[in-house]
Amino acid sequence: MILRRPHALLLAAVPTLVALLWVATALAAPAAVPVTPHPLEGRSDCLVCHGPTGPKPAPADHAGRTSATCLACHPVAAAAPATPLPTQAPAATPPPAATTAPAATQPAVPATQPANPTPLPATPSPAATAMAAPAAPTASPAATEAPAPPVQPAAQATAPAGKNDTCLACHKNAGPTMAFADGQKVPVAADAATFEASVHGSQGVACVDCHTDISGYPHPQPSAQTYRDYALNADQLCQKCHSDNYHAAQDSVHGRLIASGNKTAPSCTDCHGAHDVAPPDQPRQRISRTCAKCHDSIYQDYAASVHGSALINEANTDVPVCTDCHGVHNIPDPRTAEFRIESPDLCAKCHGDEQKMAKYGLSSKVTATYQKEFHGITATIYKTNYPTVWCYKAVCTDCHAVHDIRKPSDPASSVFSANLPATCSKCHPGAAANFAGAWIGHYEPSTSSSPLVYYINLFYQIVIPLIVVSLLSFIVLEIIQRLRLRFGRGQRG
Repeated sequence: MILRRPHALLLAAVPTLVALLWVATALAAPAAVPVTPHPLEGRSDCLVCHGPTGPKPAPADHAGRTSATCLACHPVAAAAPATPLPTQAPAATPPPAATTAPAATQPAVPATQPANPTPLPATPSPAATAMAAPAAPTASPAATEAPAPPVQPAAQATAPAGKNDTCLACHKNAGPTMAFADGQKVPVAADAATFEASVHGSQGVACVDCHTDISGYPHPQPSAQTYRDYALNADQLCQKCHSDNYHAAQDSVHGRLIASGNKTAPSCTDCHGAHDVAPPDQPRQRISRTCAKCHDSIYQDYAASVHGSALINEANTDVPVCTDCHGVHNIPDPRTAEFRIESPDLCAKCHGDEQKMAKYGLSSKVTATYQKEFHGITATIYKTNYPTVWCYKAVCTDCHAVHDIRKPSDPASSVFSANLPATCSKCHPGAAANFAGAWIGHYEPSTSSSPLVYYINLFYQIVIPLIVVSLLSFIVLEIIQRLRLRFGRGQRG
């Protein structure tokens, strides 16, 4: 019995030793790998936020790891399995590379990892490579405190869900700026709702479709020296989708000014905006208000005119806006001889429209009556034969003004009866009231408009043909009489 007691004590101690060994092993094991707390839609490039300079950098011993490594070890919270996972294999065996199924079905990952795991292969998965770059070429937002990117709401149905979430994780926040060599810092915040409501956002255009030079984080410094240079260079991005409009704008008066070094001339984004691009003619008043950003004094004249007041105050869409006369992208220089001699045709687009003029009780024959008088006949000759030579004969704008066109009944109008002598004197010095009073306007004479002239014209229209017919009849009868006398006398002889 004495010999058997040590063996009995040893056998009794075995369970205790096993329990202690299990506890020691559990204490020595590394902590469970944290799961990814947000969905991966639009955020598959982990290093944008968790790189060395991101707002939430990874631990120092993670240096050199790729997005594929992150996705292999850190499952998405929604995809984590409910049952415990098996223990990780020995440290010498690296965990398998990520196969990157969709975010909702991310592969299961071991619950524990060795303290210093062997780096995984750097072969990126499709989810890691199909990443969206941030919205604009900006200076690193690391200079400002940026919170961990929160879960973004799904984009509108017209755009792929989460397409711009990576960019908006930083750019939805106020604070980050883009710095230029001249010291100017420009905010780079973008409102997601504003962009989604824009023409581009509603059609599913992504940030990186325009900001093609963004390849990672931190973003590269802009090559432009100033923000204005950056804005002018951005015009080249528009031609990818709007080639015809882009090239037309390059040939316009604005494009030629920019090419000559005038950086104050408008670019695409000056007229259309950047992230808030809206239909340029909805409402129609938007067109002239856009031009007013540079041409404010002209806009004020237009707003007080018969055209502008009808559009702005009455929402009358029949009246012309700036682009109806000046063009949209292919805007010519209005100070040239060609533009001047073509201006009557611009006016005729509306004032020669019988249906439109009938709505307002106006004559649609203004162009026809103008072309029949001395001014119009001379202008037509210049237009046909000498379009590049300045024509000094009066065109529409010489009498009616350019932008501040008023009704003839308006005392401020240049063609108001009391103002006509001064208007005519611009070309006819010393013209008195009776000089202007001899002109009956663009209306053809009728019983209601210049009736005296109408009846005189009617008289001549009747009398002159009668006189001509009478004279011709007299001549014919005279010829017949002479022939009868000649041939009748010969027969009698």
